[in-house]
Amino acid sequence: MVLYDKKGEIRYLNKLTDDIYHLGIKCPEISKRCHPGQFVMIRVSENYDPLLRRPFSILRTISEEGIIEIIFKVVGKGTKILSEKRRGDVLDVLGPLGRGFNFSDRSKNYILIGGGIGFPPLFFMIDFLKNEKKDIIFYYGAKRKEEIFFKMELQKICAKLVLTTEDGSSGEKGLISDVFSKDLDAGILESDSEVFSCGPNPMLKVISSICERCDLKLQVSLENMMACGTGLCQGCAVKIKNSKDDFEYKLVCKDGPVFDSNIILWEG
Repeated sequence: MVLYDKKGEIRYLNKLTDDIYHLGIKCPEISKRCHPGQFVMIRVSENYDPLLRRPFSILRTISEEGIIEIIFKVVGKGTKILSEKRRGDVLDVLGPLGRGFNFSDRSKNYILIGGGIGFPPLFFMIDFLKNEKKDIIFYYGAKRKEEIFFKMELQKICAKLVLTTEDGSSGEKGLISDVFSKDLDAGILESDSEVFSCGPNPMLKVISSICERCDLKLQVSLENMMACGTGLCQGCAVKIKNSKDDFEYKLVCKDGPVFDSNIILWEG
């Protein structure tokens, strides 16, 4: 895998909610080599505070313009600094990083399940596959309707879009995992579908259990904290089953972030 460390110019930075932003960075060398499920590491300041780059899943790329898009939520100093950038500012971008989703030609149906701000890898996958002869069913859950993004685009591309919000302000009230499980039990979904999911780890653990019960193949994109993004710091380790009925550690940044769910030892 070819890795680039490039300067990228901010082309747009749009505020989606009080604390969620949509960022477009012109970085042609990286954008044309990105695959759904991969991520980039961005240095948000030229100073040493904060010292480390921040990891961001790729929302999509606009290859003809050389742009990488990400969505981020302000959760700390680094993302706060990034939210205050302006059009024309330049950022250090490292990528593309990690192993993305593996698409199989054996299945006609793809089921995608996204939770909260963790949905971008799935949006990239949908955009990547929009010209393929696949039926894409997208289960998209959020806390409230203001955190459901790109709804119109998703409705145009997906064969079916299922929305849930925890407060009931859009779609069905409740958790997206509950609706997914209910549809499986009702026989609404094809039994030979492949499932892809990203979001908070507790959600992924539940989705993994549901898919195991129904004998569905599931790939998950993990969101473990990352410091370097290249495997040097060993800080994003996850327990993986091995052939000796034991476990070993794999790195989310290097061996993932996408894994087959049946090899993960879910904690908690």
